[in-house]
Amino acid sequence: MKGDDIHIQSHLAQLAVQLTAAFDRGVICRMAGEVVRYNPIRGTGSKRPFDFYVLVAATGDSQIMSEDLAKVIAASPAVAAMASNIGNDGTVVPVPKIGMIKMDEGS
Repeated sequence: MKGDDIHIQSHLAQLAVQLTAAFDRGVICRMAGEVVRYNPIRGTGSKRPFDFYVLVAATGDSQIMSEDLAKVIAASPAVAAMASNIGNDGTVVPVPKIGMIKMDEGS
């Protein structure tokens, strides 16, 4: 069965993790890189690039999301308002103004 070969070695050749939006209760990260798989017995190998966005809560829970959803969440004033710290005295401390950060193509 394909993928069950115990001789195949996999390693992360490149990894770029980029914070694209930050809130007081979580972050949106873009993760990009390349996984290299190599079979030393057959002398064959392959490279598989990946590029995806992850929403990570302060609790450690996470969810993979589309780039479009990441952009909508990062630009949403409603999400920014929900992510604001509300103090005990009723004052609201807004999170910093945020936006998408463009990842370099070479990363």
